[in-house]
Amino acid sequence: MTEQAIWKDGHWEVAPAVRGENVPLPYQLMNSPERDRIIAQRHRYLEYMHDHFADSLIQPPEGVEQIESEHGPH
Repeated sequence: MTEQAIWKDGHWEVAPAVRGENVPLPYQLMNSPERDRIIAQRHRYLEYMHDHFADSLIQPPEGVEQIESEHGPH
């Protein structure tokens, strides 16, 4: 997981090497308020989907707690 994600500005982000050539570089220049707004909307969307369509949630893989304790919460 740590090779595919990086901890940047208090949030997990896909590592630049994993993004590939299909994601333009200005992606990295997004300002903090816009990034935080998008993250909040994603959380609201996931909560809605879980509440309306999921019978149960899949638990994260083992070791995630260790990564979060080393790099901060997600």
